[in-house]
Amino acid sequence: MKRNMFLGRLVSAVLLVSLLAGCAGTGETPQSQTSSSQPEESSSSSSSQSQQLPGRSEEEIAPTGGAEPVMDAAFHRGTIAEIGTAGQVTTYTLMGAPGSGYGALTVTFDQNTRMDFDPAQLQVGDQVELYYSGLSCALEEDVPYVAAISAAKLLPEESTNYNGVVVEVRPGDKEGEGSLVMRALDAAQTGDPGEDALEQFVFHYAPQTQWRLGLSVEELQPGDELNIYHRGVATMSIPPQGSALEIRRMAPLEGELDEGVPLSSQSSQSSAQ
Repeated sequence: MKRNMFLGRLVSAVLLVSLLAGCAGTGETPQSQTSSSQPEESSSSSSSQSQQLPGRSEEEIAPTGGAEPVMDAAFHRGTIAEIGTAGQVTTYTLMGAPGSGYGALTVTFDQNTRMDFDPAQLQVGDQVELYYSGLSCALEEDVPYVAAISAAKLLPEESTNYNGVVVEVRPGDKEGEGSLVMRALDAAQTGDPGEDALEQFVFHYAPQTQWRLGLSVEELQPGDELNIYHRGVATMSIPPQGSALEIRRMAPLEGELDEGVPLSSQSSQSSAQ
């Protein structure tokens, strides 16, 4: 009888420890979800991502990697402008690319951050995208910062961020596919109509391309100013061609910019139909 009671208590204790361990394992890791802004991973190496290919063979170009999506987390993408400290913590201040709508954000990376790089190797000028809780982790020496949940180092900003003016919209044969003939913003400001192919860039969009802030291809008109985040590679054709990952109306180049938006809200912005 006493032996049975002892065995029963032992089994109960083991079950309790198992339950507590399960809570500890999931309590600080938000649920992740595949985002439409992240194309499927390719087996191609990073060196192939920067290769320029002739013609239209965009499917042969591996997409730029990105941070692991995290449901209900805020998102930010920017270039490291400053590396500092807050107490014993190393902080990284990111500045969003011009026209992207992302402002400044100070962030930290720790042992809980899911990332594809060593933070100690980061330098001013590196472009990073990340998901974070949206809440300030601490306030030391008047430096508020957030902790990254997941993060990835990207190609340089100048290789992936494009601001330009729509010259022509070319819908494709399949739903959600097509091309945007663009002209760089600085060239468009000269007043020239931009018919010279040497001044143009063609961005192809697909169902997985994200149209930000409610924008859709149907409402685009020649002369609209857009910010396009793309793979960072282009064909050697004239005009060059690339693949758009995100398309939004260009944000003001100066002044107040948009804050990070939770992934759940971003996912609700559907691709062009």
